[in-house]
Amino acid sequence: MKKLFIVLGMLLCAGALFCSENSAMFNSDAGSYSRVSYYLDNNFSSLSLKFKNINQVAADIDNLSFDQKADLYEEYSKSGALYFGLNMLFPGLGSFIQGDTFGGVLCLGEYILGNGMVIGGIIGIAEGTAAAINYTYSSSAKYESDAASKIGGSVCVLLVGGVLLIVDFVTCIVRPFTFSRNINNGLQNLLNADYVRLSFVPAITPNPDELGMTMGLTVKF
Repeated sequence: MKKLFIVLGMLLCAGALFCSENSAMFNSDAGSYSRVSYYLDNNFSSLSLKFKNINQVAADIDNLSFDQKADLYEEYSKSGALYFGLNMLFPGLGSFIQGDTFGGVLCLGEYILGNGMVIGGIIGIAEGTAAAINYTYSSSAKYESDAASKIGGSVCVLLVGGVLLIVDFVTCIVRPFTFSRNINNGLQNLLNADYVRLSFVPAITPNPDELGMTMGLTVKF
């Protein structure tokens, strides 16, 4: 019975400590949180990779507690891994879903243009080679020169298309992570969530022979 009273006393102390730590969150203006959330939904520019009109919610951000800022950061921060995988399935798909319209258009445009140049170069080389074979039996040297020129031009187009496809592959890999990093950095600066917070939380001891409670240290940064 004595141990039960001790545990209840520790729980009451832990609860009081927890409420004291989070009083700012419980007492903060819920409207501020809603307005900042709405702002984050509607004021990010995928072209400049920046949040617009920050002064509109500056006062509301100042009213938020650390926990609310941390919640907003976790909700709106992005990881590039999923979108990178989607880009590998189809160029630009992941970027479009991520909200990176410019990145999606860039990946898709490079893919289409690169494939078009490769296909056009192959067709040009085939046509030029066939013409060169026919012109070999012709008495006109001009036709042979035209065929050689067409083959040379087609080879250049093919090489440029190949290089463009390599660039597109790299873009599809890098762009989702770059976009995510810029969003996360912008969020961190906007919410002033780049500082460290120490707090104590209650933890039940796992020892089955003893009934008790310890305090654990958590670090948020």
